[in-house]
Amino acid sequence: MAQQSGKEAHEKTYAVIGRQTAQLSRMVNDLLDVSRITRGKVELQTEVVSISALIDGGIEMSLPELNRRGHKVAVERALEPIFVRVDAARLKQVFNNIIHNAARYTLQPDTIKIRVMREGNEVQIAITDRGVGIDSNLLPRVFDLFAQAPTSIGRQDAGLGIGLTVVERLVRDHGGSVAAFSEGAGAGTRIVVTLPIVDEQAPEGDTSSQHVVLTAEHKVLVVDDNKDSADALAALLELQGFECAVAYDGASALTLTDTFVPTVGVIDLGLPDMSGFDVAVALRKKHGDAALTLVALSGYSSDDYRSDAVEAGFNDYFAKPLVMDDFLNFLTTVGP
Repeated sequence: MAQQSGKEAHEKTYAVIGRQTAQLSRMVNDLLDVSRITRGKVELQTEVVSISALIDGGIEMSLPELNRRGHKVAVERALEPIFVRVDAARLKQVFNNIIHNAARYTLQPDTIKIRVMREGNEVQIAITDRGVGIDSNLLPRVFDLFAQAPTSIGRQDAGLGIGLTVVERLVRDHGGSVAAFSEGAGAGTRIVVTLPIVDEQAPEGDTSSQHVVLTAEHKVLVVDDNKDSADALAALLELQGFECAVAYDGASALTLTDTFVPTVGVIDLGLPDMSGFDVAVALRKKHGDAALTLVALSGYSSDDYRSDAVEAGFNDYFAKPLVMDDFLNFLTTVGP
């Protein structure tokens, strides 16, 4: 086997770190979710939303995994708009979990199909993949907590077996049901979510029924005095196709932007030479009206810190440790 160059070795190392970090973040989030849901600690904030908006939101959230594995999503929508009364964030999470599973357990690049059907006063959303399928012994308990079967995917990609538990509990809390179908190992999987329809319309001016999936390529400036954290974040973003530059203090960041003009800046607030607030103010002054989204990154998330961040010109605020999936989802909403 040919010897790898130093650059290739580093890229492979960063790729492994990226996959492991993203997977660990997802596992922790799933554990927290299932804990809250099973203890009845989730308070649903319901509103009337179109099914199309919920599906599009789920696809958006799944884009990093879909893109990483080369999958596409084809949606067959109902002829007329269909509305449900749900907690929109939680139902987008439901569809994200299902689509994410379909992407992860389909080993070759393929098309994941979503079909929306109205059945009387209910709507059925079927999500079908041609992946590894579900063994007949596991199928009856696929929604049970920690239910898993041996698969041919690498263990680094295996979850905890709780994503579908979260799906089942959330759908049930909304008065709906969910079912899984598979002809067995290697035969793919179909997950069908059923929800009650409401006769109300979404608020006037709501464009959520339109099919919109936002994507943008960005030049991202990462500023953090923790070299390992900064380099790891940049490596993860580069794996998603973003162009990145890294600085470990405020002065270096400002100098770097003489030649590297970012569209997104991720700035740690606790820098050694100047505060992240000052860096944000200087970047705004330096780049004027240029399209620049600034994200504050800090181990503190008090209202005072968040208020100061807004005053300094930050567009958003993420607490450490940064949850990569959340940040990638955020980037899909930021225009170029």
